[in-house]
Amino acid sequence: MDNTAELRKEAITFYTDGSKLDERGCAGAASYSPELGVSFRYKLTPDTTVFTAEAWAIYQTLLLIQDVGYSKAIIFSDSKSVLESINSSKIINRNYVIHWIKRLLRSSSVRGIDVSPSWIPAHRGIPGNEIADRAAKEATEEGGRDNFKLPSSDLVLIADRNARERFIGYFEEASFNTGTQFARFYSEHYGKTWFYHMSLRRQEIVLINRLRANHYNLNYSLHRKNMVDSPVCPCGDPRQDVNHVIFHCPLSRGRFAPLSKFLLKSFPLHSGYFSHANQTASRIMQALTRIFQVIEFIDLRLPPPFPLASSFTSVLLLWSGVGGGVWGWDGWGGFYMVFFLL
Repeated sequence: MDNTAELRKEAITFYTDGSKLDERGCAGAASYSPELGVSFRYKLTPDTTVFTAEAWAIYQTLLLIQDVGYSKAIIFSDSKSVLESINSSKIINRNYVIHWIKRLLRSSSVRGIDVSPSWIPAHRGIPGNEIADRAAKEATEEGGRDNFKLPSSDLVLIADRNARERFIGYFEEASFNTGTQFARFYSEHYGKTWFYHMSLRRQEIVLINRLRANHYNLNYSLHRKNMVDSPVCPCGDPRQDVNHVIFHCPLSRGRFAPLSKFLLKSFPLHSGYFSHANQTASRIMQALTRIFQVIEFIDLRLPPPFPLASSFTSVLLLWSGVGGGVWGWDGWGGFYMVFFLL
């Protein structure tokens, strides 16, 4: 249903849209005016983003409004991101089309032309918007070419895409010779960081990254880097690593009692492992110890007893180290995957 009638009183109206049907195909921009009964189509270069296509449709519509000399015009767009960029007070924007739109809006105001860009929801049956949507799709194949040049913001995306494709190619080729087991857990490649969808503090991100790199503030790790003279634990054990400190060291055994209690309560299916904690071959125990060592030993400096429940769940969900893996149920309605270093 079209609810734009009130805005359209005594004004020429345009519906704009942008489209890109294929990543390697051309983008299209279009503008449609119900009063004029005509659509304007613009075929853009293959590397153009949908954002730029949406912005280009608005820019071309503003040019038309000024050339014809309309006194009042409404430009409807279903792209919130473009409209927010137009309304933003930020001076820096790598997409020159946004700057051109702002300049045309200012010059239109100086000339006494009332132009109002307005947002409308997409795919809600608004006739003008549906026509503009179809026209934008058609423009990817048959639209007219003009003086469009790719913005630097889109060029950056091209560089990112090419770098990602080169990395994937290298990764797949290298996995035949080395890191075969590691590669099995990274067969899918994402363009975002591992913490993109997570609300984490910087300390927590650094914590996991250090853990994945197998660097921690214990003598066994520090000795490998020639930062301490010996890998020996103060208790006398020849190897002060995470497994030793959490499960064997008499100097820290009491501090980690809440950890063992929490694991036994939350993961009863794996409780049998705890009776064999002295067996270093227990890979799941090695995984858990390497995970929890960062809470105590890498920069977070949480006072004992640290908040095990929240820390354990979040760390398990974040952990994606190298080696093998075990799927399990996290007890809070989701799956976790524990990886272990080999």
